[in-house]
Amino acid sequence: MTADAIKNLMLGKEVSKMTILKIFKEHNEQVAELVGTDFAPGTLERYETSLKHTREFIKWKYKEDDFDIKKLDFEFISQFEYAQKIDDWSALLLAEVEEHFERIKAEVDQSVDTIDKAAAVIKSNQRPVHFSDRKQAFYYGLAQSLPWSVVAIICSILFSWLISTDEEYRERLRIVEAYENAPAYRLLMQNGEILQDERGSFLKLRAQGKKGDVLIGREYIFDKKTKEMLIPLGRK
Repeated sequence: MTADAIKNLMLGKEVSKMTILKIFKEHNEQVAELVGTDFAPGTLERYETSLKHTREFIKWKYKEDDFDIKKLDFEFISQFEYAQKIDDWSALLLAEVEEHFERIKAEVDQSVDTIDKAAAVIKSNQRPVHFSDRKQAFYYGLAQSLPWSVVAIICSILFSWLISTDEEYRERLRIVEAYENAPAYRLLMQNGEILQDERGSFLKLRAQGKKGDVLIGREYIFDKKTKEMLIPLGRK
């Protein structure tokens, strides 16, 4: 609170809006200037990662590029904490599924609109039709109703697919919520080589061939001091 701020408020002048990402970015810039003296490079890297997570959360939750600091409340904090618990890839999965559903909904709405327009054209072009017998009337009716039957079948298939996709997403979300350390095993599950024989299923690993970047899911590191075999689950 400054004298200029009070003056601007009394005069009705617009005060620049302070937002979370703007403040966060200014903070990181100050930390960057002090790297090597008051802060370590790793500290700045963690701050930048937190800024990235905050930006993704605001875009996912509020569909905005930034968030007014005056609107910061308990709901924002609790939802942000929950988003961090389900990890980056879970939040991205949620956003991807939501975007996928929105795209399908838009396509379905467009198809329905096209069908309505076609139906209006057909209705406006209706003319009385006379048939010589019931067989002729049957075939005529079949030809008229066939397109609508195809549309109904397609809509049923799309609806079933939407339901199955939603169930698959909920199952993945349930696993993430039940096992908090599941995201840590992501690279191991993606790259791990599974060996199956009559004894069962095994994770196949070999000792790291040379110093350098370890192949996650394929190699292990042996600690000579503790006599322990270390299996990397990710990279810093």
